[in-house]
Amino acid sequence: MHLNQTVSDSACKAVLLAEDNKINQLLVKKMLAPFNIQLVIAENAHDVLLLLEQQHFDLVLIDIQMPLIDGITATRMIRENLGIQTPVVGLTAYLQPLEIEECNAAGINEYIPKPINEQLFLTVVKKYIYPVTPIPLIDLAAGNTVTIDLGFLHSICNGNNTSMNMILDAVKAALPAEKELFEKALAQKDDDALRKITHHMKSTISPLGTDAVIAQSLAEVKRLLFAENNRAALEQAGQQFLLHLESCIEWIKNRQPDV
Repeated sequence: MHLNQTVSDSACKAVLLAEDNKINQLLVKKMLAPFNIQLVIAENAHDVLLLLEQQHFDLVLIDIQMPLIDGITATRMIRENLGIQTPVVGLTAYLQPLEIEECNAAGINEYIPKPINEQLFLTVVKKYIYPVTPIPLIDLAAGNTVTIDLGFLHSICNGNNTSMNMILDAVKAALPAEKELFEKALAQKDDDALRKITHHMKSTISPLGTDAVIAQSLAEVKRLLFAENNRAALEQAGQQFLLHLESCIEWIKNRQPDV
């Protein structure tokens, strides 16, 4: 068993790697090095179970083809014998369809193929060790509560709250002036100006993710700008977007600084 610890974020996360291959151990260490992660390495299932009884982990990375006790069996023991629901991600060179069913039944949450792709690996790891809860937002357009999911921003900032707040502050600073330009162009039926400002606003709100209500609302405005006989629909979509935008601005103004 090995221990490797690095420092870069405010909250240290603990990851257990169950892998007997020395090269794969080194690769995982290298990929996790920029993050504040306590990486513990176990080379067999016995050590995995022992460590999980002794210490809390935020994520388990487990080789499906471990010797003696394979990763599927080990995960089943984690779930059934220890009663631990920590996310488990399987590492495997190849899975047969039957093995996928066995992995799911055992309680493996996700799989990463070998050889490991760094971008995919980090995306999956961040998904489980930096979980993001969607944040409530009063949506003036709908008259009820919807959510802003900061998962995308959380991911690109590596879970760093300082960076997230800095970006959200920049969004807050930019939106009021852009809202005014949008309102003016919409009122004057200046489609060229609308195309210009909507293109700019797409970048401004991009940290909120493409699935955000405000992003989808803006996309509808942009679509209608290029459609024929669209004035009434464009006016309606524009007013709807302004309400979503006002909701977004109010949420950013009133958010807690640590998000």
